[in-house]
Formats: sequence, structure tokens, C-alpha cells
Amino acid sequence: GIAPNAHTCGAMVNACAKAKSPHSAEAAERWLDFSEESGVLNDVVVYSSVIDACAKAGDAERAMRIFRRMQAKGLKPHILAYTALARPFAYRGDWIKVESIAQEMIASGIERNEYFVYAQLVSYSASQPRQGHSAEQCFRS
Repeated sequence: GIAPNAHTCGAMVNACAKAKSPHSAEAAERWLDFSEESGVLNDVVVYSSVIDACAKAGDAERAMRIFRRMQAKGLKPHILAYTALARPFAYRGDWIKVESIAQEMIASGIERNEYFVYAQLVSYSASQPRQGHSAEQCFRS
């Protein structure tokens, strides 16, 4: 067979993300584990794909764990990784966590884009109570 590499393992992780099932996050993490155990040097794209699978499955804690794991490997997250990380927190209305992710992202030198701002706005509208003032400030900044 073909030896595992970042491309083949990344494709398997991407397939997990597209499945959008409750088990997608766990399956994506298993592929990440397999790739690392096989000696594959994964890049930020592979980790971001795992984070995306977690986000689509609504598994915010696993997404955060994978994000920290990526950083521990010395990889610098990009805007896609931060946005994927923010999404599951946003959909459950955890605007405080999304703001914390935004602060960390900006401190690392990465500017917000329209996708990250969208996640922020979702977090404000999904929270209880809703954070209309914060949403307006975010939109205007």
C-alpha cells in the first residue's frame, strides 16, 4: 500500500469533516493520531482540518485540545484555524470564549477577517442574554 503522509492523512481528515456526523470529530482525531504514530510530519492544514471536523460536529472542547496540540508541535495557526476553533463556541453562544480566541489571534499578529467576524456575531446572537451591544461594536470595528 501507500505509506501515510500529510497529504493522504489530510484527505482522510477532510473526509471526516465533510461527513458532519456526531462521530466526525473523534474519527478525524484518530486519523491525526494515526498519522503522528506513523511518523508523518503534519502541517497546519492537517490540524486545521481536524479542528474543522470538530467544529462541524459541535465538539468545541476537542477542537480546543487539537488547537493546543498543534501549537505544542510548534505550528503557528492561521486565520482558518482560529475561525474553525471559534465556530463551535459561537454556535453555543459562548461569546466570552470567542472573544478570548480573537484576542489570542490578534496578539499573534493575525487580523480578523469576515469569516471570523461572522463567528463573533453568531456568538453574540446565540448567547443568553443576547449581546446586541457587543455585536454592534464588533460589526463597526
